[in-house]
Amino acid sequence: MLAREGLVVDHKKLLWLYREKSFNGRLSDECLNDTLFVSLGHARSALRLWRDDYNYMPPHSGIGGLTPADAARRVVQHRPNEHYDNHGSRL
Repeated sequence: MLAREGLVVDHKKLLWLYREKSFNGRLSDECLNDTLFVSLGHARSALRLWRDDYNYMPPHSGIGGLTPADAARRVVQHRPNEHYDNHGSRL
């Protein structure tokens, strides 16, 4: 943390917010802005397809050229005492 002029900055939180904003922007640009959803089922289906493409298809430069799914698997392999599901989420 950095305290400057009475303001405390948590760098981990800033990094998380940056990644969140980047993800949301990509979701909007690649899916939400291009699709006119006709029903809730259609929206769920389109988002499921986009999520699978995002997680499994293109490598991401921010995580060493890996897909998010591969990066999550590496994290799981380095934490053998914890239990995760197939998507890298902690159980």
